[in-house]
Amino acid sequence: MTPAGNCRSSGHHAPLDFRKNEGDDAAKDPVAGSKLKTNIPNRPPTASIAGGLNGSMQRINTPRGAVCVSTPAAKAYDLIGYEAQIGGLDAVATILVELAEKLAPEKLAVVAPTVPLPRTQRLGYLLKRIDEAPRAQALKQYVHARDAVALMSSALLPAACEASYPRDRDWKLIVSAQAEAET
Repeated sequence: MTPAGNCRSSGHHAPLDFRKNEGDDAAKDPVAGSKLKTNIPNRPPTASIAGGLNGSMQRINTPRGAVCVSTPAAKAYDLIGYEAQIGGLDAVATILVELAEKLAPEKLAVVAPTVPLPRTQRLGYLLKRIDEAPRAQALKQYVHARDAVALMSSALLPAACEASYPRDRDWKLIVSAQAEAET
């Protein structure tokens, strides 16, 4: 048996740090009369996350309790944002084909102001490419309400050289790659 000081916490939990407060630190302690200070991070309550991040989170009840997960609209934006890590634009387009039936245009529009504008342009363009243009109509209105000069510099594939590629006028996007969904 090892002494308590030598015990290690399991890998998925951060170790808690308990120290005695001294001097002025004791006055800042939220618990009156407490002589212990912890490094437990402050986290927002789950209920505020579920309803407060502009439609990017939803609460799902499970047999073990409620869980907050991202909405289909937030997932679609994440796919666009992390396209290189998940296998490229073809992989994004393939996943969007399956996810499209759960994408509500009004939910996409609610999440749009919370992400970089080029992601909205790329998502709208890919929805058009997979024959889901009606779902992207609210996004198109959002994009067209922005400054047109700044938008023309956005490329479908951010790492590509932009000089010689065609432009999509609907999405104000430089089409620097072709995305095809696998069926």
